[in-house]
Amino acid sequence: MEKVPPRLRGVMSGLLQQGYAAAICSRRSVPARLPHWGWRPLFFIGGLPALLALFVRARVHESEVWRETRHETWSHLGRAIMSNWKLFLYLTVLMAMMNMVSHGTQDMYPTFLQRDWGFGPRARAAVTAVSQVGALAGGSSADSIPTGWGDVGRLVWHSREPC
Repeated sequence: MEKVPPRLRGVMSGLLQQGYAAAICSRRSVPARLPHWGWRPLFFIGGLPALLALFVRARVHESEVWRETRHETWSHLGRAIMSNWKLFLYLTVLMAMMNMVSHGTQDMYPTFLQRDWGFGPRARAAVTAVSQVGALAGGSSADSIPTGWGDVGRLVWHSREPC
């Protein structure tokens, strides 16, 4: 992200984080469009990022920022973490909370719809698809809206929104 202009970092970060919502949308739509093949197209499409990772590993050079801040050994990295332990603990808790918000709405909500509201597979799929389209739209556009509170304020603002 250090190569992206600062004014576009929020938008680019939002786009990079939309893979999960895009995968859920495609998981629902591809087997329905290709019933003869079922899950197989998604299995092979899912392997494409691994091929991309091999290309990136072999051909893309590390950034200057990474080279300048790289730690020579694991003990140097451990010392850097311990010298910033409060920040490290804060970021660990923050990311754990964001994961709970994300997976609660994306993974557990369909189970809630089934068990507590009695939704069948089609209704659950429809609600999930609509919510993931909303996640794609919101994640791609909302990070460009300044809140005046910085990145943490934007995270808090978005996490308080109803699913």
